[in-house]
Amino acid sequence: MPEGMETPEARDRQIMRYEETPVVTVSPVRGYVWCVFGALLGAVVLPLAAYFAAFGTAMFAARGGDARKALPLAAIVAVGLLSGAGLPDVLMGVATYLSGCLLGAHVARKGTSVTMAALLTIALGLVFILVDAWRAASLGTTIEAVFSTEIDRIVETYASQAGIASTGALETARNVALLLWPSSYLFVATISVACAQLGSRGGLRRVGADSPRLPIRHLDTPLWVIGVMATAILLCALGGVMGERGNVALMLGLNALLVARVILALDGFGVIAWLIARMGIGRIGTAIALAVAVNIELSLPIVSGIGLIDFWANFRRLARGSSPSGEPQS
Repeated sequence: MPEGMETPEARDRQIMRYEETPVVTVSPVRGYVWCVFGALLGAVVLPLAAYFAAFGTAMFAARGGDARKALPLAAIVAVGLLSGAGLPDVLMGVATYLSGCLLGAHVARKGTSVTMAALLTIALGLVFILVDAWRAASLGTTIEAVFSTEIDRIVETYASQAGIASTGALETARNVALLLWPSSYLFVATISVACAQLGSRGGLRRVGADSPRLPIRHLDTPLWVIGVMATAILLCALGGVMGERGNVALMLGLNALLVARVILALDGFGVIAWLIARMGIGRIGTAIALAVAVNIELSLPIVSGIGLIDFWANFRRLARGSSPSGEPQS
């Protein structure tokens, strides 16, 4: 190979890749305008509010602007929602907007971070849970009661359509669903955080800033995920031993285990994408293979199992412990 050329193996070991784009001079005002637009959308569609809040914040944060100046614009969300909605919707809109601002500033200055995205998702999901708990309490009920009624309706509808009576399997599925209701809020929060991630990348491209890109084949599991998984297993074991008194521990354990599974699955998808890249398969083949892997993971935790094994085996020989810039890996 001619001197100076990079081998495919060297490219595979590269953790981050930067897109060189011409520098564009952009007034910080334009970033604030996009943030205002995101704040206004907080009264309509939460994921779009997160997208444009991150878009605008990343624009001026990438040029050395003070990202904290975008935070007071959350007042626009409150004004917009108070005109036609109650206080619970205001709190959800403000929290979503602020999460977009925080992620946009982080991506502009430090790049993509699985840890930051996970923390924002959990925090936003907790806000959604607290707000809905407050809303349910004002109606004289609880979130658990609302979910229990809805799940019972779904089980009864399924049983009647299938022409079967309630069985032990249906009862078990119902009980598990009642324990996993917090994950539905995390799922909604994940959509908003994912949109904020896309908005951050879009804002950086808009100003021609270097955009740290983390290809899926380089995704890696942070160490703290293993700690979460171990704690979740312990909580599930305690919940099983304690019987009905351990329902809270069992609920926390199952939901924490689901969070760990999602992150480990991302690692597993990274391993699959890495293997496909080494085989020289194109983007269409990669997309098909990942789509099949997603369907498999929805049925059995095989891909997340690959991610767990990769955490210890490090099949891709990723440089763990530090990022290419020398900063600690999150």
